[in-house]
Amino acid sequence: MLDIQQGKYRTSQGTEPSDGILLGQSLAGDEYAFESLVSRYRGPLLNYIRRIIKDSCSSSISLDQSY
Repeated sequence: MLDIQQGKYRTSQGTEPSDGILLGQSLAGDEYAFESLVSRYRGPLLNYIRRIIKDSCSSSISLDQSY
């Protein structure tokens, strides 16, 4: 069972759910689960794109457009 605490999903044990659980919830139309996945991977994806594009502003725009 998942609960929302402070804008994040938590399992009944108080831990964050796996990507697989969040993905399944997202595919079922759960926007909070999708937002949780986006939040989890935004930083690493942005760093990866910055290394390729070499422009912070363009990197942020590219990442935002990919969602």
